[in-house]
Amino acid sequence: MYVVSFDVNNNGIVDPTEDISTKEKTIAAIKAKTFPHPLARVEFFVTKGKPSGVTADFIRWVLADGQKYVDSVGYVELPKETLDTELKKVE
Repeated sequence: MYVVSFDVNNNGIVDPTEDISTKEKTIAAIKAKTFPHPLARVEFFVTKGKPSGVTADFIRWVLADGQKYVDSVGYVELPKETLDTELKKVE
């Protein structure tokens, strides 16, 4: 399998930040937010009201211990600032 890079900003060349020829380069592009939507997108949990009980426990786990599994299942870990902000919403 070969991943083809593409010209996101339409300047006629594939800039280094647009090169997604390896997994590492793709993850770097996603983290830098140069990878276009909808190919890379943020996932959300939606609850009716503030989460509580096992729902809140699950969301806290995803935002803490669960982050060590995201790479192995094809996701990109969230930045620490995002994790901290989202954890505060569950407390």
